[in-house]
Formats: sequence, structure tokens, C-alpha cells
Amino acid sequence: MKKGPFRRLRRNDASDTSPALREVERSLTWVWSTPRAGAELLLQLVAHPLRPDRKATMSFRPPPSKATTRPHVVPIDELCFGTHFAPWPGDIVERGESLAPGTVLDLSETDDPYLLSRYSEPIWREPLRNLLLSRVAAARSRAADHVRGIEAGSPVVIKEVTSSYAAVRVMSLTPAAGMIALVRDPRDVVLSRVSHPDALGDPEPLGTADRAAEVEHAARHWAMSVDVLSAAISANAAEGPGRSILLRYEDLLRDPAAALAGSLEIAGVARDPDAVSEAVDLSWIGSDPPDREPLEHDLSTPVGAWQNELTTDEIETVERIAGGRLETLGYDRRG
Repeated sequence: MKKGPFRRLRRNDASDTSPALREVERSLTWVWSTPRAGAELLLQLVAHPLRPDRKATMSFRPPPSKATTRPHVVPIDELCFGTHFAPWPGDIVERGESLAPGTVLDLSETDDPYLLSRYSEPIWREPLRNLLLSRVAAARSRAADHVRGIEAGSPVVIKEVTSSYAAVRVMSLTPAAGMIALVRDPRDVVLSRVSHPDALGDPEPLGTADRAAEVEHAARHWAMSVDVLSAAISANAAEGPGRSILLRYEDLLRDPAAALAGSLEIAGVARDPDAVSEAVDLSWIGSDPPDREPLEHDLSTPVGAWQNELTTDEIETVERIAGGRLETLGYDRRG
């Protein structure tokens, strides 16, 4: 039989990533979350005493004067790598019983001409991975040049809420990295979104019809986020035990020291109880915050506020869309 004109391009399993960049990957932890789940707070606690600030030159501000803990963690607030790797126009698609983001990568990866197609993955995977890790390495190196306590091997923690929908994709490029997933009761998430339309780029109050549509949309977004994070945790666990943790926002507020201890373990950060207590006390939920942080809590919704501020129909809509994810995450249905 005459052979066809094409040869199959085989994937080269031998990594071209340098030992130095592999070390960066092992020191890296990603923070992903469902919408409006307090990831800013978690990053601040983990990065203490540095104050994460995406507008600052190095993505953080100096420690407050009251802090006694020595800096050790490099925080990066919204690298937005997933946004570029897998752009998402906002459509949510159904895949069996799960919801998924209809990203450009997901919809186009089987198209041969597409830049990041499956066929061309042996070509783009390592260069893209090296670009990501080189960028992280540069951020840590710059921090080490300016902050005492930050060293060549210091842990790096990246908060990626904007592109949490791409968690599975990004974690597949950095399988040796750690992962912290933060979730929140979807009913409070929905309430937060409909109560603060200005945070969504709409300065006007939501009308009745608009609010009903936004409740539906926000609930589906939450469910999709949970499905993505669950898949990312499962994939990460397959690489080895003790590499990921799932936290609930409510538990973070109820016992921040315990939640922080688990997160620090994933990030590979050794911090004594006094330092953990200081991190909590000097955060916005603590007893002695040094300044007012313009973070997501400015638009916060108290835990459980949905019980009084969502209508019966709205609660039913959210619980219908959330489905069994509620019980899986330990949230009770109303009544």
C-alpha cells in the first residue's frame, strides 16, 4: 500500500525546561477561586507582611510598620496568564453534567491551523511553559533585589481569579506547582453580584428583569467555576498527594489561622503560630489592621446574607443551578 504524503508529528516527552525553571515551578503555588470569594484576603494572609497590590511596581507594597514577620513569599496579584493562554468570550457550555467555559482554546484546539492546536502542541508547549516560568522567575529575582528576606528560592504565590476558568489548562503546564482553590456559598456570591452592579461595569441599579437574568448568569458562572476547580484539583492530585487544598470562604473567616496554616503548607512556607496570628491581626478581618485596604471586601456581602436579601424565587434558581455541588462543598439547602 502506498503511504500517504503526511507523517504524524510525535510529541517529544523530553522536557526542554531548564533545571532553574523547574525549581521555579516547584516553588510556585496558584490561588484560584469562584467569583467574589475573598481571594484578595487569602493572598494578603499568605504573603504577609508584604501587601499585595496589583498597581504597585512589584505587585506589592512594603510591610506595615507594625509587622514583625520577615518577608518570605513573593505575591503576584493577577498575572492573567490564563486569560492569554485560553481567551474566554464568556459563553458557558454544557459537557454532560458539568459546565465548562467556551474558551477559544477549547473550541479551536482541534482545528489544525489554530496556533495552539493539539497537533502543534509539541511545538508550543515547552516555549509557552518556559515563558510563564521565566516571567515568574524574573518577578522573584526583582523582589529579591529589593526586599530583605526574599531569596532565590523563596515561594511564589499567584492569585488568578480573573482566569480561574483556565485553571485546568494552566495547571497542566505547571504540574509540579501547588494549588489553593477558594470557594464560597453561591447564594452569597449571587447576592454580592446583583447588589453591586457597579462592580460589573454597570453603574445603574438592576431592574427586575435584569436582576433575574443576572441571578441566572451568576449562578451558572459559579457552577462552572466549581466544576473547573474540581477538575484541576483532581488532575493536580494525580501528580502527587498533598499538592492542593480546597478552602471555603466561610471557614477562612471563621478560623483564619487554621485556614492559613493549610494554605502555607501547600505553598511550602514555614511560619510559626505568632507569625500566623500577626498576619490575621494585621489583615482587614483582624483586630489591628494598619491601614484600610481597598480590596474586594469594600463590596463584601456578609456570610449568610442571602437568607434575608434574596427572594424565594432567586434562592430556588441558584440552588437548582448549583445542584449537588452545594452538598459536595458542605453547603445546606434552605430548609
